[in-house]
Amino acid sequence: MLNQPRRPPKKIIKAIKKNQQQDSKTDTIIYLLLILLVPFGTTISMYLYEGSWTGRVTANLLLTLLCGLPGLIHALVVIFGNK
Repeated sequence: MLNQPRRPPKKIIKAIKKNQQQDSKTDTIIYLLLILLVPFGTTISMYLYEGSWTGRVTANLLLTLLCGLPGLIHALVVIFGNK
């Protein structure tokens, strides 16, 4: 007879499926948090660049909240425009 691979017991298969479901829930929560934090990435980088909360940081926050892309463009112009 040929060596046939042994099938894992049903308990192990159920445990693996349950673990995968829990992992997918955790991944979903992490992805949602990242999606919520992405718009503030430009504002955080502007704040770190300025060193304190200034009018330019406030303007960047407003531009970011309005649409997102204008805030990103503003941050790039401010950070790379002064060099």
